[in-house]
Amino acid sequence: MHTFHPQSLVWTREPQAFEISENKITITTMP
Repeated sequence: MHTFHPQSLVWTREPQAFEISENKITITTMP
């Protein structure tokens, strides 16, 4: 499980995909 800061977390079009603007990394979580 990953821990992210709300200010650095930006949700994309899909709720399962989120981008970290802090590290400029896009991580997609699959069910």
